[in-house]
Formats: sequence, structure tokens, C-alpha cells
Amino acid sequence: MAARFGRVWTTSGEKAEALGAKHLNQTELESILKSSTTGRAHWPNARQRLQARAFVERHAEHLIDFRSFRTKPATVADTVREMFEKA
Repeated sequence: MAARFGRVWTTSGEKAEALGAKHLNQTELESILKSSTTGRAHWPNARQRLQARAFVERHAEHLIDFRSFRTKPATVADTVREMFEKA
């Protein structure tokens, strides 16, 4: 649900991957967020990491990973416009 002046946008993991991004599903996110000391979820504040993991578990969150676009940041905006649609 969107806030009073917000919008809801939709996409799918398949569409994200077809456009060059990586889709991280709920299981992958939960696994990544288990440890804050090493790896992809390295974060100095353990409480914030645990809170993020709780959100993932509670709301069946998933994530679109745009790290592959680091070398071509100008294409991210176009990719995002193509990837997401207003709900």
C-alpha cells in the first residue's frame, strides 16, 4: 500500500534478470543477512541488519540487485524505467 502521495510499482524477478539485474529472492536474502561480519551483508550495525532480516521474513521481501551496472551507471535509469510499471 502506498503512502498518501506515494505510488506502488511492480516488476518481476524474471524481468529484472532479462534486463541485466539480479533478483534476490526471500530465501537468498535471509541467508545473506545471517552474518554481519563478512560477505555481502557486511554492515557495522548488527541491530539494523537484524531489523532488515526481520522485514524480509515478515513481508516476504525480495530485492533487485543493480551492482552489475556499476561500470555503466548511465544505463541504470533507462533500465529501471523499463523494468518497473505503475501498479
